[in-house]
Amino acid sequence: MPEKSVSDAQQALSLEEMVELVESLKPIAAAVGRHIVEKVDARKVEEIIGVGIKPAPICLPVAG
Repeated sequence: MPEKSVSDAQQALSLEEMVELVESLKPIAAAVGRHIVEKVDARKVEEIIGVGIKPAPICLPVAG
């Protein structure tokens, strides 16, 4: 119920914290023979896995 809901904002990461986290994981990924990509090209993902990636639908309020 919304009146009993508790915010999880204290668990959320800011953009800066997320960048810091990802940067801190790069040496660990390298140590286990992996890497963390900087950005993902959806066309390349489709080419690799053979499945198209569709953008999520955007829900807009209905004027009334």
